[in-house]
Amino acid sequence: MSGRRAKKTGVKDRQYVGIEKGLSIANREFISIPADAMEVTRKITEVIVRYIVKLMREESPAFDYLYAEICGGGSAYEGVKICKPDEFDIDILMRIPSIAGPVLLESNIPGYVKLRLDNFHRLKQKNLEVYNVMQTFVDEKNYLLTKSMKGTFMQSVFDRTMKRFPKNIIPIGTHKFRIKRVQSLGPALTLTLEGPHRFQVSIDLVPCIVLDKSQWPGEGFKRNPCADPELQDFLVIPKSPKRDDPHIDRYWRLSFQRQETSMIFHKQWLKPTLKILKGVRDYFGQKVSSYTLKTIFLWKLKSANPDLWQLPLSYCVVHMLEVYSECLFRGRISYFWNKKLNLLEDLSDQERSHYHGQIESLLKELKDDPKPESILKYFNLDRSHISSSLWESEKKA
Repeated sequence: MSGRRAKKTGVKDRQYVGIEKGLSIANREFISIPADAMEVTRKITEVIVRYIVKLMREESPAFDYLYAEICGGGSAYEGVKICKPDEFDIDILMRIPSIAGPVLLESNIPGYVKLRLDNFHRLKQKNLEVYNVMQTFVDEKNYLLTKSMKGTFMQSVFDRTMKRFPKNIIPIGTHKFRIKRVQSLGPALTLTLEGPHRFQVSIDLVPCIVLDKSQWPGEGFKRNPCADPELQDFLVIPKSPKRDDPHIDRYWRLSFQRQETSMIFHKQWLKPTLKILKGVRDYFGQKVSSYTLKTIFLWKLKSANPDLWQLPLSYCVVHMLEVYSECLFRGRISYFWNKKLNLLEDLSDQERSHYHGQIESLLKELKDDPKPESILKYFNLDRSHISSSLWESEKKA
């Protein structure tokens, strides 16, 4: 990822400072989620998920045997969620018994791996029930299968558990929450819940396999940049590539979310800048995932002077919009952990060109006329949407 290196704050770094007040208003009125609202919603969500998982463990001894813990991930847990605290990604972590001899194998598809149990037969001697259940998502060559693990195994345990909730009502303390909808989307089981006081959230429950540092992928993948002993494990998730392959269910996607969360922590303007880019993406309706946008920042952390994030927010925003525009022009945002995988590969040339034009148009406006209104319009905000007292206070600030 190319781009200018950060320097000491000077005239050039402050050339877009005219949009600072606009960024402040956009952040306050549109992007930021009140900390107390996020905290309360997250706690309620976690209580509900823990209760569901507790009953799943009671329902299936095999699931209980494999289960390790739940772990929050994604934007809501990294501090980069925007607008509303209404979506949460929660990983259900499981460990394959060491006696089964799990071995991580690199594949011919960048960013994906296979997981084979070289001593699967030994599990039969130690725990016949778990062995029989795991046979539903282990093939004849002892490879773990993504669709079967999520669909046949996890889905069935979840469905049996739901029968314990009449009318899909989950009692938590004195409150009742209703599972309005359950969908199987990608690697996740997505639950839509509603409850008292207009509570409504979407929860992605993602079954994951935890692997330790001895299994860290080799050639083609980055080494672990985190020395913290708590950040040595990594995950594989049941997400297969969109390819024609007779054994496509053998392919698993890697996840290094704990390492990524650590990497973007305590970088002054990094998270606010990322949230601004997410807001711009949403304004234009661009089909670019939040993870793909975050990946641009992971690459920038590797290539840029760390002082970049201490420069004015306006400079960081314009700079990262330039980097994003360049990526769209080239049609490539490489997966941080294995650069052979292009995270923009699902976009058509027409979509990429259209998105590039949108960002270039925004950049031109910010550079030609760097004032608050120039950025506010991209958040469905203008002076008519903002109280006069707020606008005046910002002008005086």
